[in-house]
Amino acid sequence: MKEFKTPFSDVHRNGLKYEFVNEISPGVWRITRKSDRMEYLAQNATSLFFEDEKSDRELTDHGHLLASNGENMIQQLKVVLNHPNLVSLVDSFALDFSPSDAHSRKQWFLVWDYCDAGNLGNYFGESQPRPQDRSPSPSVKGEDGDIEMKDATPDSGKQVELKEYLPESFCWHVLASVLRALTWLHDGVRDVVLEGNQWTRFGEDPDWSPMLHRNITPQNIFLGHPRRKESYGPVKLGNYGRLFISGHCQTAGEKHAPTYSKAIAPHPSKDYEPLSDLIALDTVLGNIYPYQVS
Repeated sequence: MKEFKTPFSDVHRNGLKYEFVNEISPGVWRITRKSDRMEYLAQNATSLFFEDEKSDRELTDHGHLLASNGENMIQQLKVVLNHPNLVSLVDSFALDFSPSDAHSRKQWFLVWDYCDAGNLGNYFGESQPRPQDRSPSPSVKGEDGDIEMKDATPDSGKQVELKEYLPESFCWHVLASVLRALTWLHDGVRDVVLEGNQWTRFGEDPDWSPMLHRNITPQNIFLGHPRRKESYGPVKLGNYGRLFISGHCQTAGEKHAPTYSKAIAPHPSKDYEPLSDLIALDTVLGNIYPYQVS
């Protein structure tokens, strides 16, 4: 007789693969996978799935799509958010917590890539003065140790500004990584490789629904430390809070009549150009946009 399994058995078993290390911000934990000590981030998504965090009976809109007792589309979401240059959704699990002042309650977690070198925005923050950058002490001249005194100049007291510098190779590394991430989101193409004298699209999904990130900022480009002998670590585009899913598809290099497709899953914000306007612009300009005079 086969062993009876509840619909939540896989979700609970997944949690046994990980070990919690420390809580780095409210609801976000650094965890390690026991098999290889790989580090990830676990996000407490209980409030995302359920109206009441103490009960799993009433689902939110997200819960109807993602929770195990809803549509359970976590696996499909993991397929989409799975690319070397995206902050990927790795896993999901549930654990029972037993606080000293309350009954046991279930907590649901989403597991994400952990980018341990911060984000690109850290490179553009205002630099802080360092002790080694202070003005040198006045020179001592003469055998008696007297200090030569000089009148103050208008520029005295101002901190010397150091020139900012990023290696060109690092800039190209970041740019290429972000473009690979966008190629996956926009076209479902995992990579573009050069074979002979021709660029070939690798791992293309013909049924892909284009996705627009629409929030590409230095703070949303995350970095990892090099693992072995690499010059630079992995670069991953993250933060999908404003991502659009579009029903508008256009094959590269071909001209099509204007379509009236709408966003399948638009963000409610009004801070962006309507998708219909972008589609019309794409129809007029094609795939290679000429320089636009402002």
